[in-house]
Amino acid sequence: MPIATISHFFYIAAMKALLPQSYPELLERLESYYRYSKPGVGELMHHMGFRTDSFKAQAPVFFIRDYSQGKYVFIDPSYKEILGYEAEDLTKAGPFFFASWFHPSDFKIFSEKAFPETIKFLKKQHPDDRLKFSSSLNYRIKTQNGKYLSVLQRSTYYLHPDTGQPLAVVGFVSDITHYKDDTKIIHTIEKIDWATSVLSRDPVYKAVYYPEPENRLFSKREMEILQLMCQGLTSKEIAKKLFVSINTINNHRKNILQKSNCRNVPELINYALKNGLAG
Repeated sequence: MPIATISHFFYIAAMKALLPQSYPELLERLESYYRYSKPGVGELMHHMGFRTDSFKAQAPVFFIRDYSQGKYVFIDPSYKEILGYEAEDLTKAGPFFFASWFHPSDFKIFSEKAFPETIKFLKKQHPDDRLKFSSSLNYRIKTQNGKYLSVLQRSTYYLHPDTGQPLAVVGFVSDITHYKDDTKIIHTIEKIDWATSVLSRDPVYKAVYYPEPENRLFSKREMEILQLMCQGLTSKEIAKKLFVSINTINNHRKNILQKSNCRNVPELINYALKNGLAG
């Protein structure tokens, strides 16, 4: 194998091993992104199927963040209606400035959980299929007047075909403050039906996070049900023992799974054992 080819092979292998483990780590690496081919705004819009005459119909705010340039290359002017900042100011300020507006607890989850999990998931997909997935996440963000809003961000990431490094992100941000009365964060990855531009009904990935410590704790009733589950009792048996309906028990089980980020009962039992919750 020629030396140049060997060097390229080890370079690609090194970059794959050095995927950012957090969002700030990605931003800190921006100076090295000049090595990559940079997707242009037109190319990104073409890939995503967006048209300028359909922005308003799709969401209040549309944006394109190009990591290879270390800046926003497009921000919908209606951003001012949500956060109070002029779109031109946001474009000049860049991703570092935007990240500082996050609620600290929410940014920690976005940075260390949701973002790495999204990139890890996309890396496992064929390069031609990565743009077929959309990542959604709600979080709290500070406006220009210092008030926190709850927003939903839906993003599609453009990755380098060889290394899997994030090069750009295209997405929407919607104000959901009037529909959100808790701090729970839901992160999903959904497949996009390109024929209809509609997301799949069932996400291919879902995780629920509780940024405030007091919200992560199980209620007294949830702890009681969890311990009975660890003893091997079925929902029907637990309902009979606690003199409640089976629907009540199933609802509690669903909440317990969400709070523990477990996908099924075996994972939940293992979680309970590891954390000393099995009774």
